[in-house]
Amino acid sequence: MDFIVELPTSGGYDSIFVMTDRRSKSVALIPTTEAVSSERTAMLVFKHVICKHGVPKSIVSDRGAQFKSHFWKYLLEILGSRASLSSAYHPESDGQTERMNQELEAYLRCVISYNQDDWSELLPQAEFGQNNSFHSSIGMSPFYAVTGQDAEIEILGTTENDIRTSMSRT
Repeated sequence: MDFIVELPTSGGYDSIFVMTDRRSKSVALIPTTEAVSSERTAMLVFKHVICKHGVPKSIVSDRGAQFKSHFWKYLLEILGSRASLSSAYHPESDGQTERMNQELEAYLRCVISYNQDDWSELLPQAEFGQNNSFHSSIGMSPFYAVTGQDAEIEILGTTENDIRTSMSRT
């Protein structure tokens, strides 16, 4: 778990909470604010991880204040999960998440608007793309690792207008 911080404001957010499952390689990308509390961080983990996948056996995070609080430690104790903090000044100790952060930042640089104010709207697409990409380390996509099947993707059109038209129907 890690935060990408100091982003231009988008939809009231200035940070991204990145969670990567070490086994399946699946990611959750959640827009948030840099001032997010440990309680709110715990609610994000509950909503985006525990409710969808169950309680993780262990959680690796950086040494952010959200992950060192008494509340966070107590919550993990109640859940029976173990916390591991990465070494100070050694982000490679959670290299999987750091690599995801780099890939996400590169993706967003390619697709965000000139004003850089729409990145929070693009996170679901980035998450979908990442979770449906083949990972050589597990021999499949994270989506397949979690669900046992490939995500079905129906291509509606090849032009931006086709996509906008189909999106306006929903």
